[in-house]
Amino acid sequence: MTSRFPTAAEFAAFPPPNYVDPVTKFPLALGIVIPMTVIVIAFISCRFYCRTVLIRTLGWDDWSMLTAAVSGAGIRLGMREQSN
Repeated sequence: MTSRFPTAAEFAAFPPPNYVDPVTKFPLALGIVIPMTVIVIAFISCRFYCRTVLIRTLGWDDWSMLTAAVSGAGIRLGMREQSN
């Protein structure tokens, strides 16, 4: 890439912006976020099961992971609501 600004002729060659129906990659983002959320829930559920049933104790790291997962799920829900 160059650090120069486009000339007036290059600006004139740009396509007009599409504000009515812009092209987005939102379906691709959902295709990545939803399976990752399912994987996170599965792993944290397995961790909580193992720590409570086998070891019989939960540490601060378990609770911090749960807090991060819940807040991450909230952000993902906000992303879904923003698309509407």
